[in-house]
Amino acid sequence: MSVSAKKIAAFAVSLLVVAALGAYFFFIPSQEKKYEQEIAAFIEALPGNLAADTIRVNFLGNAAEIRGLRGATQLLGSDMRVDVASLTLAGLNFTLGKRAGADKLADSLSISGCSITKESAMMQEITFKHLELHNIRGDFNAAVADLFGDALLERKMDIAATFSAGPLRLKEYVNTVNTPLGQIMMSLASWEAQEASLPACKNAVWGKMSLAAFGKEIIGLDRMSVAFMKMPNIFAPLLDFVEMRRDFDDASAIILEKMRREPFEMRGVVMEGCRFQFMKPAPITADKISVDLDASADRLAFTKDVQGLILLPAIYGPMSLEAALFSAFYGKPLDMDLRMDVLLTQKPGAPVEILFRDLFIRDKNLASVRLKGIFTHKGDARHVYDVFGDRGDILLKNATLTLEDKAIVSTFLEAEFGGGSRASAGESRERAARSILALCSAAGEGYAALGEGLASLIRAPGRLTIVSAPEVPVNVTNPGRDILKALRLTLEYSPAN
Repeated sequence: MSVSAKKIAAFAVSLLVVAALGAYFFFIPSQEKKYEQEIAAFIEALPGNLAADTIRVNFLGNAAEIRGLRGATQLLGSDMRVDVASLTLAGLNFTLGKRAGADKLADSLSISGCSITKESAMMQEITFKHLELHNIRGDFNAAVADLFGDALLERKMDIAATFSAGPLRLKEYVNTVNTPLGQIMMSLASWEAQEASLPACKNAVWGKMSLAAFGKEIIGLDRMSVAFMKMPNIFAPLLDFVEMRRDFDDASAIILEKMRREPFEMRGVVMEGCRFQFMKPAPITADKISVDLDASADRLAFTKDVQGLILLPAIYGPMSLEAALFSAFYGKPLDMDLRMDVLLTQKPGAPVEILFRDLFIRDKNLASVRLKGIFTHKGDARHVYDVFGDRGDILLKNATLTLEDKAIVSTFLEAEFGGGSRASAGESRERAARSILALCSAAGEGYAALGEGLASLIRAPGRLTIVSAPEVPVNVTNPGRDILKALRLTLEYSPAN
């Protein structure tokens, strides 16, 4: 390289160094100051008197940190006070407001030491230790224009639904409501999700959930997970109903119309270590509850499995006089499994079809009952949920009922008539079986076969399967005198091994 070329190269390098130093000491600080002022202006423009102790923007790191954000504001029509120890945004989009619609806002948002207090007749306080969100998106322009203003609640909830993030993590969340009777508190040790927005989430896990009222836990879960959940944006009518700005029928009509366009889906919901105590002397516990749901206006598919449901004698005893006698004699918890797998469908202008794919209840030590069948709802059903509103009759097309006795008959007879020798227990079974036969014989045609099957099950533990295959659907809501004949029952008894 010639001398002149070396001089030119040295001069060029010097210019680059000067430019870099100028950018570092003058341009970058001025840009950081500009964005700090814009963030402060945005906070100041929000309703109320929110302000921050410090705002720091790292232009090269594409990040902003807000410390000591506190003051009064308003959100979704509610006045509240906010106190945030620190809020950090990384990968910040400094071109927000340039485009319409949902856009990337930041790579991550971290909030620590947050307290939100809603001041009303019943003061509510929400606190959490740490919240972390990644890949944050949302309609920033719409939020600035309408989310904190006087726009309709439906509009605000539509805007809120545009915001999403994932993955997300939350630690030590507590929601406390102070009522005239005392505190109601919902707490959560941790929550995380692969993706989440207001109407949807994917691969979410909640840890150590608890709902307590007046110093006593009424619902507790060790763990809850959801593989996938998505619902239509029904939050506005729900909030209006809760706040008593809209009656139930009006809110239901709006929710149903939204579900016609977009179904409610919930897949792989699993709750473990469940505890429930609603004004009972002892808690109801369950090892595991699993739920799947697919709900629209013309289709409802619901599956629920409960494993290890424990009912103490203090819970099931007060249900009836017979239950009280049984619990006093048995003296043990009921250890139960349950399953419900139901599908309701309706085609335009047609009745609702009800398919019981599986209804099952079992006490591991006593007995079990299982029902499978197809039914039709006869009535003016506007949607599948009218089935639950007593708006018509239920017709049975076919069904299979399976009864299995392990020890419930013997336990009940001993509780009812007193225990004794094996001979007296056998005599009690025989007397009960003869009573059933006599009642069925006196009831008329079609009851004799039913009596024989029930008598066999009473005489010895086993399984009784009852199949109904009527020629035409039979009304089981308002049964006639000849219903058993119309049901065309066949019975099969199998003794226990």
